[in-house]
Amino acid sequence: MIDKNIKAKLLKIHSSSYVKIAALLLLLSISQVRLTGIDPVLEQEITKPDELYIGTPFYLKVKIITDQDKEVYHPVKDTIDVFSVTDIRKETALETEKLISKVTYKLAPFETGDLRIPPLTFEIFDRTQNDIITVRTLPVDIFVNSVLADTSLVIKDIKAPFRLRLGFWDYVVPLVILAFLTLLIFLFWKKIFKKKELSETPEELDTRPAYQKALELLEKLRQQRLLEKGDYLEYYFQLSYILRYFLERNYRFNAVEMTSSEIKEQIRDFTTREREELGKFLIETDLVKFAKYVPYVNNALEKTKWLEDYLKSFARSLPEDTNQREEK
Repeated sequence: MIDKNIKAKLLKIHSSSYVKIAALLLLLSISQVRLTGIDPVLEQEITKPDELYIGTPFYLKVKIITDQDKEVYHPVKDTIDVFSVTDIRKETALETEKLISKVTYKLAPFETGDLRIPPLTFEIFDRTQNDIITVRTLPVDIFVNSVLADTSLVIKDIKAPFRLRLGFWDYVVPLVILAFLTLLIFLFWKKIFKKKELSETPEELDTRPAYQKALELLEKLRQQRLLEKGDYLEYYFQLSYILRYFLERNYRFNAVEMTSSEIKEQIRDFTTREREELGKFLIETDLVKFAKYVPYVNNALEKTKWLEDYLKSFARSLPEDTNQREEK
């Protein structure tokens, strides 16, 4: 017989071996789960209005749950059978070592009647196994209404035309109103035309010499106090206009509409001193008007004084001087 101590040792060895074998099998099963992973789960949902017509948008939403070490590829199409794909949106998220991929297709039918959305195939790439798994959606049946009228309804006849009976005053009143409006338009036009004539009359009746009119404009310019307000641009613009106005009225050429160079061509018969002074004045006013040159106040006052003296010089010599230049 075997000694009891030996039997106890043998039983102890066998029991420990069983424990090791069980632990080894457990580790193998866990590693197998990690290697194979979970099977992909596909969920789909249709979101649409109660009534569908041609062009009415609706949504097919697909949700795929798989391992985080896999990658989901969704089909990209412009059309799915008789449905136009107007938009595709994809969202991906990780939750507890799972990859959740959501794809939303915005569809619009372009046919009517009983239609079916065919299955869509999604590919899942397994990086660890270097393998591709495919999953498909289920086909979806929908109905698209027609915009045509229901032929089963009874079509009613068109209602008889309404007869309008007009009396004497129905004709007279519109004619009176039309005549009154015509009279108002005539009176309004006549008033405007008369104002235009009155506005032109003072210009024709004003027989004063050109230098007096120009001096009057210069005085009005001073009263505006533009230099004190710092508005040099407007001040020099009016200074230039006053000189051009005088030249145009006194020498009968269109100085107001001319450039400074064109005016110099017109005054080439003037005396040398007068040509130089007029040219210098025009150049300096152009610098302020067009080159954004900001002059000193003293310069502006000097130009104003020169223009005043130049205009006043015609009070003594205007008749003779004008006649001489017109003969030339």
